[in-house]
Amino acid sequence: MIEIEAGPIVGEVVDSASNMAAYRGVPYAAPPLGDLRWVEPQPVVPWDEPRVCTEFGPACPQSEGFFSDVLIQERPRTSEDCLYLNVWCREQGSQCPVMVWIHGGGFENGWGHQRNFDGAALASKGVVVVTINYRLGIFGFFAHPLLSSESKSGVSGNYGLLDQIAALTWVRNNISAFGGDPDCVTIFGESAGAMSVNLLRVSPLAQGLFHRAISQSAPGGTDVGPPLKMLETVGERFAEKMLTESGDDDMAKLRAFDAPSLLDETVNEIPMEEVVSAGAQVSAFSFGPVMDEWVLTERRESHDVPVMLGINAEEGGYWAAMEGLSFVLESVENYEAFVRWRAGDSGDSLLEIYPAESNEDIRAAFTDYFTDTTFAKSTRDVAAALHNINSNGYLYCFSRRNPKVPIDAAYHSIEIAYVFNNLPEDDDAEDQRLAELISSLWVQFAKTGDPNGPSLPAWPAYDTASDEYIDFDTTISFRSGLRKPTCDLL
Repeated sequence: MIEIEAGPIVGEVVDSASNMAAYRGVPYAAPPLGDLRWVEPQPVVPWDEPRVCTEFGPACPQSEGFFSDVLIQERPRTSEDCLYLNVWCREQGSQCPVMVWIHGGGFENGWGHQRNFDGAALASKGVVVVTINYRLGIFGFFAHPLLSSESKSGVSGNYGLLDQIAALTWVRNNISAFGGDPDCVTIFGESAGAMSVNLLRVSPLAQGLFHRAISQSAPGGTDVGPPLKMLETVGERFAEKMLTESGDDDMAKLRAFDAPSLLDETVNEIPMEEVVSAGAQVSAFSFGPVMDEWVLTERRESHDVPVMLGINAEEGGYWAAMEGLSFVLESVENYEAFVRWRAGDSGDSLLEIYPAESNEDIRAAFTDYFTDTTFAKSTRDVAAALHNINSNGYLYCFSRRNPKVPIDAAYHSIEIAYVFNNLPEDDDAEDQRLAELISSLWVQFAKTGDPNGPSLPAWPAYDTASDEYIDFDTTISFRSGLRKPTCDLL
């Protein structure tokens, strides 16, 4: 049992030999239910009796299809009452560096306690590990003029990012009770979690809440999304669809809907081939970060913290394996139609960069196209912009194809199990060694802001002149020009 600001909590010893403890389902904000739906996170109500924190909290409601993903196949409890975090720690009172994990899922899916996110192995290397849940989709990023008028800040949307900031504030105020150093906090995340890392790096509200940043496979760089007025218009269209009549009490009516009813109207169940053939005529409601000039501003100045960032060599292999995109791989005609639909006026130019002459070429062309346009180009742009801060950046590419996983590629998210050192025990010895190395590099960076250290490869800081990066495979190598030829064309 330990004491935090809100009251005493009880965790669980998960490894008595190393004195590793886990505290699961710790509330960091009040449940965003009822009138608190679409309100910035509020303080928890304190308690006096010890609160047992041995079970994970619910995940935010999300698409059922995500749970059956070939790489996920987990089904957590879901509830709008989802603002919980989890802590793994070994030595209370020792002031260890802290690593806060932000999960991915396109800002519409995911949760902080997926199997690969267990923090015990990482924490055993001398850090405190925190993983968080935050609001997603319609619950985390819904904007509407009435919500903006309700708010003291005069804006709406970005509740999911505000949740992340609230979690980091909780870490600053409470982590010393778990043996963590509030002045040595690293945020790290993958996909939408990595995009969150990039956005927190430029959010004025997150200033001083973290001291290093790791961005794994971030789409979009530091693009902050559309302006608030545009998302408020989307919110008005959504309200019109949900309500028979519109009025000043629209928010009360929308807050009266249960979560499944709202979610059903935002999940696009239209087959992708129909979406491609219909083009712009088909639009689903999608919600994500918005430039509100409060959480995210048009002028983006990065906090001066060390940054580690990178991609996987075949990010697009993840999407190539999706059942919903299988039609794209069936013919050159379908592939070209998909690229033109997604890229608009740039479609023909992109097909010159990523051509498929025959059906046998499609998978490789699609994988390269998706890897570069969604991840590599924006990651290179962020790396190039690091000269604007004094702190160093470190660029990587994960290229290992693990023979034990379902997809034969260094696909999107494959590196996470290596970062957390959570590979299955029957994985090949060379993969276990790679996981041991990568997790040690991540921890070294969290401790010092520099991944270099004893018995670790000498990883140079990134600069645009050498354009050098580390490549993670069964052997470690240093190269330059990460996907530079195609990204220059882009």
